[in-house]
Amino acid sequence: EFQDMGEKRLKDLLRPEHLYQLNIEGLSTTFPSLKTLDAFLNNLPTQLTTFIGRENEIAEVKQELESHRLVTLTGSGGTGKTRLSLQVAADLLEKFDHGVWFVELAPLTDPDLIPQTILSAIGIQEQQGKAPLEVLKEYFHEKQALIVLDNCEHLVSASAQVTNTLLNAAPKLKILASSREALGVKGEASYPVPSLSLPDPKHLPIIEQLSQFESVRLFIDRALLVAPHFVVDRDNAPHIAQICYRLDGIPLAIELAVARIKMLSVEQISKRLDDRFRLLTGGARTALPRQQTLRALIDWSYDILTENERLLLRRLSVFAGGWTLEAAEEVCAGDGIQSYDVLDLLTQLVNKSLVVVIEHSQSGETRYRMLETIRQYAREKLLEAGGSEVIRDKHLAYFVKLAEQAEPELYRSDELFWMNKLEDELDNFRMAVEWALAKDVKSGLQLIIAGRFFWEVRGDLREIANWLAQLLEQYNESDSLHARALVNYGNIIGMSGDLTRSKIIAYESLELSRSISDKHAEAFSLWGLGIIIAMQGDVERGISIVEQSLALYRSLGDKLGQANATRFLSLNNNDLELSKSFLFESLRLYRELGTRSGIAFCLSSLALKAIWGGDFSSSVQWLKEAMAIHRQLGNKRAEADVLENYGTLFYWQGDYENANIYFEESITLREKTGVYLLDWLHVHIAYTKLRQGNIPKAKEMFELCVQGFQKANNVIGLVYTLEGFASLYVNQDRPERAVQLFAWADVTRDQIGDHRPPVEQASVERDLAVIHSKLDDTEFTRLSAEGKAMTVEQAIALALEEIK
Repeated sequence: EFQDMGEKRLKDLLRPEHLYQLNIEGLSTTFPSLKTLDAFLNNLPTQLTTFIGRENEIAEVKQELESHRLVTLTGSGGTGKTRLSLQVAADLLEKFDHGVWFVELAPLTDPDLIPQTILSAIGIQEQQGKAPLEVLKEYFHEKQALIVLDNCEHLVSASAQVTNTLLNAAPKLKILASSREALGVKGEASYPVPSLSLPDPKHLPIIEQLSQFESVRLFIDRALLVAPHFVVDRDNAPHIAQICYRLDGIPLAIELAVARIKMLSVEQISKRLDDRFRLLTGGARTALPRQQTLRALIDWSYDILTENERLLLRRLSVFAGGWTLEAAEEVCAGDGIQSYDVLDLLTQLVNKSLVVVIEHSQSGETRYRMLETIRQYAREKLLEAGGSEVIRDKHLAYFVKLAEQAEPELYRSDELFWMNKLEDELDNFRMAVEWALAKDVKSGLQLIIAGRFFWEVRGDLREIANWLAQLLEQYNESDSLHARALVNYGNIIGMSGDLTRSKIIAYESLELSRSISDKHAEAFSLWGLGIIIAMQGDVERGISIVEQSLALYRSLGDKLGQANATRFLSLNNNDLELSKSFLFESLRLYRELGTRSGIAFCLSSLALKAIWGGDFSSSVQWLKEAMAIHRQLGNKRAEADVLENYGTLFYWQGDYENANIYFEESITLREKTGVYLLDWLHVHIAYTKLRQGNIPKAKEMFELCVQGFQKANNVIGLVYTLEGFASLYVNQDRPERAVQLFAWADVTRDQIGDHRPPVEQASVERDLAVIHSKLDDTEFTRLSAEGKAMTVEQAIALALEEIK
């Protein structure tokens, strides 16, 4: 039979449920009383939506209440402080014999009404002739109870006084408060409520794992309430992640966004978040007015600030991605705020949960940031109040100065700290360049040129190239800055694979440098030009130009320039011992300067020279050391180079499977960092496919590499690729074609001054031995002569010609 237990409120369910007990003959029918919300004294409101996540936070707050009698949940508006406090209170009902009482202070404007409001929540009548606070003191004196005091921020002083009085009068009483800032009562434990856990839109997990993030679970749960047939699929999942990320995981903001699901697709909502204060309106009509729109919610926090706190908040909106105290003092001080006032005002904004302290920055420095939603609000207020141009000018000037301060340090022993410090400011640099493009082109160029090495190591080269193109288009001065900018721009264009355009820009820089008699800029221009010419195939001329650069650097006493130029003189492969001597000299200079990145570059190059000479054992230790340094410095592009050298090592050891793995990893890293010099890696992979016997795949990849090297005007790359075709034709028993291609390659290598390294020469000689076994000497000599007489176009046509 069923025994009717009546309607009961269970803490984890949305609404009261009608419960029944199943009585079965032979089994006990007597049980302890049900532990429902109704079984304990409380006035906790019924929640109409599910509580999502927060398992760690619930456990931590409960632990804090074990140790402290006053715990204050702090955080910006909409982070879910109230819902968290209610969930914790529901979990602790059985711990408090005399009740758990929820007291909402948000509607109050008169601080004197706080005690009366608590009395009303508990259901106690006021007593004539006694102040409400005295009644409360007497009532709670010996009672074990919990008061949940919600939304104290606008009455923080009065809330602190009432709380302090009650805790002193009632030794068994505990209070769980929520406020934008701590109450400041002795013995208080402040617990900052974080946003819900967020996905990273750049590194999304598979769709099945997306709901591991609390913000996404909340979005999906609330979306199903609005649109019962809502489904997460591969098309909308990235947009859901983007919405949660851009709304900082703030529960209220996410719920307001989901409210638009009936009218807009998830993608449309994501696109409209730039105007989020118009979009995120229309919350539940029963919610407090400030919880019905995102703007009203932040207005609530903004309105309780002092005038100077508002002024600083507005000015801080100029920073993107955070800031240091030093930056805030320099950019935000003046015209109403003294530099020495910034720390105190910033502290108040942190206390009021409008600014967040970043404890684990890249550089280890203390940094601060605003949630993006609050930043957008503050930026609007800055535009309304006026003066935003002055603040942005100061912001740009500060970050130009920071980049110039960092420039020499990027080549010294403290290189890692400064790399990390500049990476912390990457979003601010972007913001500064954006302003420079509109208002101050010269400062924009100064910022990029000063941080040149940082951009090459940690930046996205496509982004830097775009900035430089726009800035140079507007900059008309014939000065050193212009010349240096041109060299940097040319180098980046070259790294993207366009060597022809890169050479044109390098010549332009050299001409400008000489016209203004700037020897440093001239040396820099010669260095860049020599490298490009050598990469295009004229190695001897390229080296000659780099030697001119080295001579200039020596006359100027510039050891860093000497180290860089000497390192690139090792491009000459015709004498491996001489090439290695240049690298050891460069290594000595880098070590003298403390330039760890330069040390790693040299070690990696020495490893490659050793591999080419057939010394596979020495190269391993050099590669390990180079990789360790590059990884510590966060130089992904250099890591890609080392991975390529590892692939080369495995290739010449005959381990083609591992060689292929390393080449593929190098390609992946280069694509991520905006470097598109991938043809060399593709031709390496083509060789591995050839050696593994996969002739069709090898031929397909060789053909693609021919196209790539032709487009880049890279003669060395073409020679190496056509040698691959020659070896392929040996494998296909087409010795006639192979002889012609090898002969053409020999002549071309002599012309450009780039002879084969020993391991490559040995490989070609093995192929030639096979050819000699198939052809007589007369035929071999005739075919060789034909090959030597071919133009590059004829050699390519022969290599690509289909075999009939």
